[in-house]
Amino acid sequence: MFPRTKDFDEILNRVFLQAQRYHKNFALLFIAIDHDETVSDQLLDELNQRFNAALRAGDILVPLDKNKFAVLLTDLEQPLLSGSVAEKLLRASAFPTTIAIGIFPHDGKTLEELQQRTANTLSQIKNQGGNQYQFVTPQMTVEAQDLIHLQTALRQALQNNEFILYYQPKLDLKTKTLSGVEALIRWKHPVLGLIDPLQFIPSAEETNLILQIGEWVLREACRTNKQWQKDGYQALVVTVNLSPKQFYQPQLCKIVEEVLKETALDPCYLELEITEMTILNDTPQVNHILHSLKSLGLTLAIDDFGTGHTSISYLKNFPITTVKIDQSFIKPLPENKNAAITRAIISLAHQLGIKVVAEGVETLEQLQSLAELQCDQVQGYFISQPLPASKMVDQLMLVH
Repeated sequence: MFPRTKDFDEILNRVFLQAQRYHKNFALLFIAIDHDETVSDQLLDELNQRFNAALRAGDILVPLDKNKFAVLLTDLEQPLLSGSVAEKLLRASAFPTTIAIGIFPHDGKTLEELQQRTANTLSQIKNQGGNQYQFVTPQMTVEAQDLIHLQTALRQALQNNEFILYYQPKLDLKTKTLSGVEALIRWKHPVLGLIDPLQFIPSAEETNLILQIGEWVLREACRTNKQWQKDGYQALVVTVNLSPKQFYQPQLCKIVEEVLKETALDPCYLELEITEMTILNDTPQVNHILHSLKSLGLTLAIDDFGTGHTSISYLKNFPITTVKIDQSFIKPLPENKNAAITRAIISLAHQLGIKVVAEGVETLEQLQSLAELQCDQVQGYFISQPLPASKMVDQLMLVH
C-alpha cells in the first residue's frame, strides 16, 4: 500500500464521505518522484509549492514520506479532466515523476479498494519506466489524452479564428416569410475540414473553453445581424444558444450588455435560447438570471420543450418569450397522438402569450400539420439547412 499519514487518512475519509453523501466523483492521485536518492527537505518544499500552484483552489495536496505525495481532486464534473491536472503536475516537477490516478467510485467503491488499485497502478507505471501518468482504468488514459489534444486544438482554433457561424432560417407560418435565424457554430479545421459541433462542443463544455467559444458566437451573431441591417436587408431576430455553464456564469448579463453595445444591435433583434434541462429546477437563481436578461430588452426561448418535468410551471413563472417544441414530437406528425400533444403545447403557450417554434421539420406533411395546429414558426431541413452568412444573404435578398 502507498505510504499514508494520519492527516492524509483524515482528509481522505472526509472527501470520501462527502462524495458518498452527494453522489460526487473525486480523483485520488498518488505521485512518486522518480529519484534514486532521498530528495532534500528544501527541494521537497519547492515541489510542494510548485504542485500547489498547478492545482485548483479546492484541490488538496498532501506530502507523504519517501519523496511521495497524494492529491485529491474534489467535485469533478468530468473525471477525465484529472488527466489535465496530472500533466500540469508533471510539468511542474523538477524531477522525473510518476502519477497514478484512481477515480471514485469508478475504480473503487471503498477507500481501501481505491487506494490499493491506485497504488498498484503506480507500481506498474514505475516498472514501465515511469515519468508519466496513467489512470487505473487504461482506457481512461487514452480518452483523457484525446480530450487534452482536443482542448489544445480548440484553444488554437479560437486564436486562429477557425470557427464560423451558419444560420438556419425560421419560417413564419402566418406570413409565409422569413422571420428569424438561429446561429449555429461550425469548426473550419485546416486539415479535417468542417467539423460538426456535436464533435467538439461536449468537450468544450467539460472545461471553461465553452465560455470563450460562447462569447465569440454571441458577438459574431450580433455583429453579422447588425451588418445585414446596415446593408439594407430585412431586420430579423438572431437566436443564440447558451450552454448551462454560460447561463450560470456570474458575468453573463454584463457580457451580453457589452456585446450589444459594441455591435450596436438593438436588443429586440437578439434572442437567447436555453435548453429545458438548464433551468429544470425552479430556483430563485434561475428566475433572477432570466429577469436580468429580459431587462436588457432581448427575448428568451426554451429549446427541447417537453423533454423535462417542470415545463408548465416555468412557463408560468419565468419571463419566457418563445418555446421550441422538441423534434421528437414533430417527427411523427401528423400521427394523431403526437398531433394532440403538439396542439396542447401550442394552445397552452398561446394562452400565456408565448410564441411557439417547431424544430426539425423535414416533410411537407409535418409543415401542413403544424400550420393546421397554428404553430407560429418552423425550422428544419424542409425549410432550409443551416447556411453560411454568404449564402444566408441570398435568402435575405429574396425577402428584401
